[in-house]
Amino acid sequence: MTMTHYLLQIPLCIDVIPNRPGYGNFTSDVDQVRYLRGLLRLGNGLFEIAQHGWNHTNYRGKGEFKGRPYMEQLRDMLKGRAVLEEAFKGLIDGVTTFIPPHNLWDPNTTRAVAELGYRVFSSEAALEGPLHNEFDQHGVLFLGWSVYIKGPHGVKGPEELLAETMHYLNKYGVCVIVYHPQDFAWAPGSNGVNSTSYGSFLKFLKLLKLLSCELDLRFSTFTSYLKWREYRNLIPNYSFEKGALLPEGWYFSKGKGNASGFWSEVAHCLGNRSVGIMHFTPEDDGCWRTYVKVRGGTEYYFSAYLKSEDNGSGLAGIWVDYFDQNGLYLSGESIAWLKGPRGWTLLSNVLRPPPRANLAAIYCCYKGGLGRVWFDDVRMIPLRPTISPSSAQPALKPPLP
Repeated sequence: MTMTHYLLQIPLCIDVIPNRPGYGNFTSDVDQVRYLRGLLRLGNGLFEIAQHGWNHTNYRGKGEFKGRPYMEQLRDMLKGRAVLEEAFKGLIDGVTTFIPPHNLWDPNTTRAVAELGYRVFSSEAALEGPLHNEFDQHGVLFLGWSVYIKGPHGVKGPEELLAETMHYLNKYGVCVIVYHPQDFAWAPGSNGVNSTSYGSFLKFLKLLKLLSCELDLRFSTFTSYLKWREYRNLIPNYSFEKGALLPEGWYFSKGKGNASGFWSEVAHCLGNRSVGIMHFTPEDDGCWRTYVKVRGGTEYYFSAYLKSEDNGSGLAGIWVDYFDQNGLYLSGESIAWLKGPRGWTLLSNVLRPPPRANLAAIYCCYKGGLGRVWFDDVRMIPLRPTISPSSAQPALKPPLP
């Protein structure tokens, strides 16, 4: 399977159990270590090693981590990471991605993952709450929305797999395709000459071809996707860390009343700072704004986090205005408007600038009401250009470079 990925040049994240049951420490499997080290050299960035727990034990039916004390989870993560870093010394720059066995975990798991500096956490969103394609308050990228190659009756057909994949891509902009080598094994008692079912393998290859060639979708390892998310973000000073007296690249303006903008170190979702707006009367109206170059006909994934201590009578959210190359106003659209007090909440949407758009003005707004609101971790990421409505093909939005 790994050589198939190499021949097709499709990135692959290999989840390694550091202390496999019945096998012992992963580094003791000299042949496996040698093979994967050679694969990393050959792939030159095509492959990633992810940490799949410590020993894959299923404690009381809750997986390896869920329900266990924080220090126990931290200890096992540390042991597992040390094993992988030793096995792949000189070939990887640390272990970036953590994948909990059995898709089960709890707040202690995410706390330990953040404490130890992992950057990506991937698990099945449907099993454990609101996982999504976003960063949490510790700067860890959570990726769920998994498409499993194998179903209850064997490997799924290409059409079913394609439908699931496109559902997640259209809804969340990303999905994780998951398979195990045994998914392609012959059924017990078969007369197969090797351990791989050619029919099952062929279905999988057809899916890869559909995604990578015919539909021009992009694959990526977790680490590469993380870098793309961070480097492709068009918003200047997106977590408001830079600046002297004011956050660099952002400007505050007030409409009616006496709204006040502030740069906060007290409340923050990512990093150590955010921007906020305070209202003193129900008529106050204020916003933080920045500007981004855009290209008409290209879609953009937009997200931001909002925290509110509004008294319930105001509205807070994001508004975007589009202008042509001469500064002429074209149109505007909103991301979301929320009312009342709430903790850090994700606002997200896909932006669709009009064809002649050249510039977007991004406004983090607070209209009416009494109280304070904060904004943080503002991101605007270009997707692929949309296909003309006259085309017979659907407008697909592959999110990866």
